[in-house]
Amino acid sequence: MGKTNDWLDFDQLAEEKVRDALKPPSMYKVILVNDDYTPMEFLLTCYKNSFLMM
Repeated sequence: MGKTNDWLDFDQLAEEKVRDALKPPSMYKVILVNDDYTPMEFLLTCYKNSFLMM
């Protein structure tokens, strides 16, 4: 009877896990919420500082 290691390729499984771990991160999704409490100028300043690195 064959051994378990004969039909399992651990090297291939390890390579697939490493390849999955090294994928570049996906882009962020930004959702703007228009509420009555936060002034638009403050939001624009925050977004400019965060995304444009001004």
